[in-house]
Amino acid sequence: MRETALFLSALFLFSGTTHTSVPSDTSVPYLADSASIRQVWSAAIRSKNEELYAAGYPRYTSYTRTYLRQMHIQRGAAVAPSPRVATLSPVIDQKDIELKHKLMADQGLRLMPERCQKVLQKFYVRYDNPEHRGLSGKSTMILAGHVPDDEFRALFFHEFGHVFDLGCLVGTTAGGGTNYKDRSEPIWGNDQSVSFYAISWLAAETPRPGSQPEDFVSGYASWDMFEDFAESFVYYMLHREVFAQRAQENPAIAQKYNWFRQHLPGIPVVAKSDTQWSGTVPWDITKLAYEWMPPSDLLARR
Repeated sequence: MRETALFLSALFLFSGTTHTSVPSDTSVPYLADSASIRQVWSAAIRSKNEELYAAGYPRYTSYTRTYLRQMHIQRGAAVAPSPRVATLSPVIDQKDIELKHKLMADQGLRLMPERCQKVLQKFYVRYDNPEHRGLSGKSTMILAGHVPDDEFRALFFHEFGHVFDLGCLVGTTAGGGTNYKDRSEPIWGNDQSVSFYAISWLAAETPRPGSQPEDFVSGYASWDMFEDFAESFVYYMLHREVFAQRAQENPAIAQKYNWFRQHLPGIPVVAKSDTQWSGTVPWDITKLAYEWMPPSDLLARR
């Protein structure tokens, strides 16, 4: 019985293994056997079985087989890495970024259209309590690392909304001019974002006459057309059902909701809002509560 208890104790220790032993400046995919934590457990269990056998204890194949069956791992040859498992995006995998922030940002990035993932060239997380929680442009993003995890993820989607808007959806001179500019830079008529801007804006900071606070997903969204886009982007990603509910009551919100449905057709529902529409427009979408519910293949990338 002592031998049995010893082996079962080993199983218990390995089954409790998580990523807590991973240093914050090391990306999970570069660790040995990191293709799947279940594969790590499998190898560890078999290794402990062989170690005990070499020390004179009997092989506990029945325990091993039963435990691995419960974990849905086939006994036998090493399991090939799942094609869904991938290394962290190089732009995210920076040594000075905490592991949890790498994982959240990487999951968010991989939800985006592939052509837009490549647009993000520089990604930084600051842990010195910066003045701004987030900043971004066409290809760069800077986030504050001292905020709660759910807020960090929401900030990522808000700032990626800017990257998507200004860096991924770009027009050409062939589209002709518009009334819209990014500071002094013209925004061309064949830029797909133009059809979004036109819902509520005559120019970057000039709303359409008659616009009401309820025409924007948040108070901050009414600041200018770029914040309107970014706030609507994160609203679509994390509070889609509330966005859809508001779309039934407000024509401008409906146009914005349908714009994202059209331009992000492959984005699954990855969150459930913990808010309800009461008629009061929130100020900042990144502060709203939600439940993160990503698809299993996205989680498998850990």
